[in-house]
Amino acid sequence: MATEISEQENSLAFEIVDSIGQINARDWNRIVPADYPFLFHEFLHALEESGCVSKNTGWAPQHILIRNLASQNQEVIGAAPLYLKGHSWGEFIFDFNWAHGYEQAGLNYYPKLISHTPFTPVTSPKLLVPDDHRAPKTRKLIVRTAQKIARQFNLSSTHWHFISEEDSKTLDSLEFLSRASTFEYIWHNQGYNSMDDFLGELSSRKRKKIRSERRSIGEQGITIDVVQGEELEPSHWKLIDLFIQQTVEKYRSHKYLSLDFFQRIGQTIPENLVLFLAHIDQNPVAGSFCLQGKNKLFGRYWGTLAEFRNLHFEMCYYAAIEYCIDRGLSEYSAGVQGDHKLSRGFLPRLARSSHSFLSPSIEVEIGHYIDRETSHMQAYCQALDYYSAYAKRPTESALHE
Repeated sequence: MATEISEQENSLAFEIVDSIGQINARDWNRIVPADYPFLFHEFLHALEESGCVSKNTGWAPQHILIRNLASQNQEVIGAAPLYLKGHSWGEFIFDFNWAHGYEQAGLNYYPKLISHTPFTPVTSPKLLVPDDHRAPKTRKLIVRTAQKIARQFNLSSTHWHFISEEDSKTLDSLEFLSRASTFEYIWHNQGYNSMDDFLGELSSRKRKKIRSERRSIGEQGITIDVVQGEELEPSHWKLIDLFIQQTVEKYRSHKYLSLDFFQRIGQTIPENLVLFLAHIDQNPVAGSFCLQGKNKLFGRYWGTLAEFRNLHFEMCYYAAIEYCIDRGLSEYSAGVQGDHKLSRGFLPRLARSSHSFLSPSIEVEIGHYIDRETSHMQAYCQALDYYSAYAKRPTESALHE
């Protein structure tokens, strides 16, 4: 399959490249919102250079770039992280049933074309454009370029995962199937001055439970340190890699990110990286890894050498929430899945994705499936409100009114 295509249309140049290293980092980053470091050129480049993302791992890059040839520096006016996928692992938008249906029909579901930040299930823009009057048109041009790739190589389908509201509107207008099949769990900073301010918003029972869980950390002789930015050293990444490896092996999961990847981003974007490290008698026993954007924090991975009571809650939830309060960050994403996060101050947000299929008849059938699924997810989202930790039980939508 060809991996480099260049076309021109109305003073615009369309490029599809099989490595983000072929794109100038400054050009790419100029159109990436500062809140989303996992879209930064340095992050995506580290995934590719470390081998975590490659054709061999089932993630073959096919990134889109649109340039304005009429501008003085042929500026980039549009881009999208895009991959040819040979499987559905590491996406967290589950379509294994669709793949099985294709197989039963004697058809190939893979490879498929997806826009996604690998191993990072977080809502963010995927149709990357400058914030100007050209944005609506450019978003559509990016999508049409992706569809052209899919048709050219007779791919089964095109998918846009964990997309922003603006991306969703664009894809709806182009008749993609809109899906809401999973939840992200988000903590919102309502102008809290301290952890006690936040806990004061919770029901009495939830507040007492959290305070009890936090006390248990000290009772076990555990201390938590925050390491970030220029404080990060190669030894910290070796610890994080070890902790994650231990936890992955225990739960027979899959380790997507390598030590090489961590060391690369530690060198290129240290200002966007936050580690929480747990110690007993100055000996490191656990750690969690977060990404920090301009106003948001994103919890990604954690691991531990042994079982400690409530340590997962402290490392992945409470320490990060307190970090956000202390630094005035507006939002903390604790990732997808895990309804237990509700009782710890997180609210569910339906994650959106959009899908298009080469076969019209299959698209109709999958559209019916999505309709049924959406109805179930909306009802489930309403039911989750009952388990909110908040005394007044704010909803995700109310926080954005």
